[in-house]
Amino acid sequence: MRAVADASDAIVHHDVDRISLLPPELLGEIFTYTSSFDPDAPLRVGEVSTLFRRTVRTTPQAWTRLLLSLSVSPSDLLQDANSVEDADGRAIRKAELWFAMSKVTLVDVSIELSSSAQGPSKNGSRNHTHILIPMRGQNLQDVQIDFSELILPHVLRSFTQRIRALDLLTTTENEAQAFLSAMYPSPANLLSHVEGDQVYPLQSLAFHASSDGSGHVPNRRRTDQVRAITRRGTCSNINTTTGALVLPSIPCLRHLSFYNHLLPPLSPENVKNLRVLQLHYPLRFSPISITTLLGVLNEARSLERVEIEARVTLENVSPSNSTSPSSNSASGSHNIAVSPPTTHPSNLATVALVPLLSPSDSNHAPSASSSLSLDSHSTSNDQLPLISLPRLTYLHLRINNLPSVLSQLLLPSLHTLSIDDLDGKRSGAAKQMAEVLRGLLVRMEMPVDDVENVDTPVEKKKQLDVQKGLEVLDMCSVALPASQGHHGGLISATDAQAAHAVWAWCFRRMRVLKEMRVKKMDADSLFELITPRLRTSRSGVDVGAAATTNSHGLENGQNEKDDIPLPALQKLVVVEQDAYHPKSSAALHRMNAWGHGDNHEFSSAVSSSPFDAPHSPASSNLNYMDGSSSASQDRNMDLQAQGSALIRFQMRRPEVEVIYDASSRQVVSSSVGVDFLDLYAG
Repeated sequence: MRAVADASDAIVHHDVDRISLLPPELLGEIFTYTSSFDPDAPLRVGEVSTLFRRTVRTTPQAWTRLLLSLSVSPSDLLQDANSVEDADGRAIRKAELWFAMSKVTLVDVSIELSSSAQGPSKNGSRNHTHILIPMRGQNLQDVQIDFSELILPHVLRSFTQRIRALDLLTTTENEAQAFLSAMYPSPANLLSHVEGDQVYPLQSLAFHASSDGSGHVPNRRRTDQVRAITRRGTCSNINTTTGALVLPSIPCLRHLSFYNHLLPPLSPENVKNLRVLQLHYPLRFSPISITTLLGVLNEARSLERVEIEARVTLENVSPSNSTSPSSNSASGSHNIAVSPPTTHPSNLATVALVPLLSPSDSNHAPSASSSLSLDSHSTSNDQLPLISLPRLTYLHLRINNLPSVLSQLLLPSLHTLSIDDLDGKRSGAAKQMAEVLRGLLVRMEMPVDDVENVDTPVEKKKQLDVQKGLEVLDMCSVALPASQGHHGGLISATDAQAAHAVWAWCFRRMRVLKEMRVKKMDADSLFELITPRLRTSRSGVDVGAAATTNSHGLENGQNEKDDIPLPALQKLVVVEQDAYHPKSSAALHRMNAWGHGDNHEFSSAVSSSPFDAPHSPASSNLNYMDGSSSASQDRNMDLQAQGSALIRFQMRRPEVEVIYDASSRQVVSSSVGVDFLDLYAG
């Protein structure tokens, strides 16, 4: 055994010797690549050998990611009352080492300021974390961890000219405010004018609060005295609104994220170069005013990616009261609230959208009943100017009052649109969303005379030459026109017809869409809208007949091509439940062979999709997974129609990869005969 161990050690030593033959520059590149996955990799690499230690310490690029954790566990707190101070000291030593090793390169800093076991805070106005720990012979006790005496933020303050990105994870928003204020003090608290004239190179700023807003009281403004993080032995108070951050002046900021944080007042200087904006509100938070949201977007014209998950309100907010209370309380800071639009917020959803139709689309234009005015009582005086975001390529909105926001945006470069309508079951939602989506598509095709906020003429030309049109569309809880068993938020047959016409126009207009994902929507109506209609029937009309020329000089073949909805579609994902169990469209080949007479068994244990349970209008002998018979005629018809619509679409668009999840409709077919010619001709 000892000989085997010696041989293993020799092999390992031989491998290390071979790696040591690599040039130091190549080793440094390897260590830099490793640190991109593990921020603490430089420390671990330095323990391997003297050569590795010397190489990694002379490679500044390997020290550009710094992770500082001040998390305190209940066991540490029980064993040592000074555990917070010890964690603070370890973080300081690590930070000083990282900035020394990185030389003059910029560093991305991530800070975790929380406890490993957290309970709800009893006093949100303090920079304390409350944790419940068991005491010997006693019940759970609420222990308060005080982070207000940390030295770490003051140490990091001396390195602010070296910090490129800051990711701050705290328990409450006030802890984040105190830590940030200590690192980036307001002009009133600066020690010298020289420090006040410095421009911070910070490009990315992200805030994460572990609280989900359960202690947040909606629509209540409260200004409290919050203990600022100071040197040990001293304490100062700052006025701030609970849950409202006060940001320093960061003109180089390009990435800004808020998770479980209220959107603070943002100065035009801080958002003028912004490329990415992420705002994730818990549903328990008070809603964000649409004037505030649109005001930020109006100032951040260089945005390329926007993600917003929040409740949006159209409440009456006068311009004098639109500023966040933190801007009034932080008079000594350099934060200026973005001025919201001057128009009354209730009129934000009354923008009239004038469609620009090409001659080829004139025959498919919806009727006058599908007017694009979201409010029939609006006038031209109530209309707001559109907010142009020429660089925006990705937009994710999980909000209510979705039409009011989308109708304000001009997005000529948009490639990916993800929308989740939180109030998609409202009356008339299908018609309203169709009109808003149509207006968005029309505006995307409008010529852009001038592209703002571009750096060079080459970049401007590239922006003008970019291919216009959506490539990815992701919809959740968006109402579609009524179909069998669904209402789609419609109130009359006229609305249903108008909504169907506008939705059909939208899907034909999306000529470059490659991928579409839908969730919690009417799948029957979706397949009806996107399935191409053919001019064939059992009467024997030749599908491949030569195209003839009509009175307008256009060929029928060209018209049929223009009539195809989503002509460039490559992938379709349909999810009807939260549980996602994808079923590949390859199962259609098994079903196709089975429908033509081949004997293929369909197991009831895996049948969870219409692909595995085909039905035709002629079949009514269905057995459900729960053992019930086919007594419910209505349910049978729904399942048959669902399977028929899906099969019809797949047969007419075999090039599209379809992933379908309908586990709520698990059925097993028995003696089912599928008439594929009927499905194909439809």
